[in-house]
Amino acid sequence: MRSNTRQGMKSLLIPILGILAMSCQHVNPSLRIQEIQILPFKGERVDDEVYNKLIAAGDTAVDCLIERITDTTRMADPRKAPSVGTYRVGDTALFVLCDITGVKLTDMLPEEVVSNFEDVGIYSHFRYVENYENRLRIQEAWRAYGSGHKPDIEYDE
Repeated sequence: MRSNTRQGMKSLLIPILGILAMSCQHVNPSLRIQEIQILPFKGERVDDEVYNKLIAAGDTAVDCLIERITDTTRMADPRKAPSVGTYRVGDTALFVLCDITGVKLTDMLPEEVVSNFEDVGIYSHFRYVENYENRLRIQEAWRAYGSGHKPDIEYDE
């Protein structure tokens, strides 16, 4: 009898694992975020396989990208802007999240950082995320956004 129970559990477990794998089926492109060579400027179309796969994955890629916000692995800056020497995989994950969801980057930053955008632009974000704790705050704000709560982000230098 015990063998039948185990067999029944195995037959249930395999489809469940398959469903879990499919729910992050598009994690593979997100794991290759550092291979993104170009990010679009204001919605333009780009010829970048990994970026386009993530965009095509849409909402199914969001949770995986949120997890990557705190990834501080260095990568080449794929933006069409002056390069930032401290550019990280987490920055690309964040920009792709904004493209997928339509949420503005400034909506997920504290007011103190947003107010600096007028003077220094996107570099205000890069200064903010130099502190790893601030990457964690942005990640939590995205998690709150995903669960329908209003993000509450603090400023910490």
